[in-house]
Amino acid sequence: MLRLAHVLSVSPDELEKLSRRGPDPQRTTVSFDQPFPIDSLSAEGFERFCDFFISALHPTADVHRFGGTGHKQDGLAGCSKRP
Repeated sequence: MLRLAHVLSVSPDELEKLSRRGPDPQRTTVSFDQPFPIDSLSAEGFERFCDFFISALHPTADVHRFGGTGHKQDGLAGCSKRP
C-alpha cells in the first residue's frame, strides 16, 4: 500500500480513505473494451489499417502498401523498412 501511495503521489492515509469509500456514484464510466472488428474490414480497409497501425508504432519507418486490388500479392499486404 505504501508503494502504491508513493507511485500515485498521495499519502497512505488518503489512499486508505479512498479505498474504504468505494466507487463515486456521481461519476459515469464509459467502457470501450469491445474488440476491434478487424474481420469486418474489406481487403483494402485491412491494408489501410495495417499501414496506419505500423506507421503509428514505428513513426520513422518507411511503410507502404504492397500492390493493390487485383494485383498478385501472394498474401503480402504491406512493406515496412526501418532506418
